[in-house]
Amino acid sequence: MASGLKFGEEWQEPGVEQGPLPALFLRATAAHMETLPPLVGLYLGSDAPINKSNLFGAGQVTAFETVKATRTAVYSDDAQSGFVAMYPDVAEVAPCVICHNEHPDSPKKDWKLNDVMGATTWTYPRDEVTADEFLGVLDAMYVSVAHTYETYLGKAARFEVPVEISESWPSADRRILPNVEVFLAEVKAHAAPVVLQAVMRERRSPRGVGQGTLAVQADEESKPCGF
Repeated sequence: MASGLKFGEEWQEPGVEQGPLPALFLRATAAHMETLPPLVGLYLGSDAPINKSNLFGAGQVTAFETVKATRTAVYSDDAQSGFVAMYPDVAEVAPCVICHNEHPDSPKKDWKLNDVMGATTWTYPRDEVTADEFLGVLDAMYVSVAHTYETYLGKAARFEVPVEISESWPSADRRILPNVEVFLAEVKAHAAPVVLQAVMRERRSPRGVGQGTLAVQADEESKPCGF
């Protein structure tokens, strides 16, 4: 923003010179990821969302109340979605709080830093994965992150004053954006500790004896990879 780049809700509209807000980046990434094997679902929801399409249903609200109370992941089974893992989405930076408190469509105007504003919900057809399937899930996520960012770069290159794409990051005096490779490398660097922790804390499934089946569990310190 210091370099003059803008971000907003209408970033995908023709002629709008904006980039995606974090929640919209996640939504676009999730939409692309769900078109790929191994059929991983990702949904960002809340009990007080700005966009009503992100409102939790009755069953989700029950799980979310536990997430808010414990600030830890909640796991469940759903007949339609399969295995479900819900992680707390915490307001860790001021812009999230300010945006939601000032937005005309926000049903809640008193958000504070460190509030649990919502939850990222991941779904998978089964409650266990093989090691190769786990790596496939990671690949699908990274490919989808790159796809969303590349979409933004494509728009930025067509702005009235085109944004330079390079290996550098924007600053107050540099209206540039890093290329896909640089951006994705940064995402992977941030996600790596959580991914490694998940792999190191894996548990052998009794139903997967001889097949290398892993039931990957998260603990209270874990956060969704990349978000």
